[in-house]
Amino acid sequence: MQNIPINYAQKGMILATEVFQPGSTSTMPVCGKGVVLTESLIERMVRIEIKTICVEGHPVSLPGELSLEEQLALLDRRFRKVNDVPRMIEIKEMFRKCLVRSKEDEVPHG
Repeated sequence: MQNIPINYAQKGMILATEVFQPGSTSTMPVCGKGVVLTESLIERMVRIEIKTICVEGHPVSLPGELSLEEQLALLDRRFRKVNDVPRMIEIKEMFRKCLVRSKEDEVPHG
């Protein structure tokens, strides 16, 4: 799932979480989890000043966001001075697995 600014929302995206009106104390969501976005629904959310939504998958590349390959290269650079320390190699591998798993979780299933 990915949090995106509302201006990145597109018809056909699926909400990964409920959307609530900003500043509202109501427990009633504006939209429920699993709702497929339409043009009119996006326009309604803009009108009621919803700033961000959480959608399934990872459909948008946001400015400044690193790809998995870039994140793994950065991880290698950060651990380059301790490549001969077994415990640090284990820690690096744990981080690598977490990064890969997080990207796999962003791919919509179904």
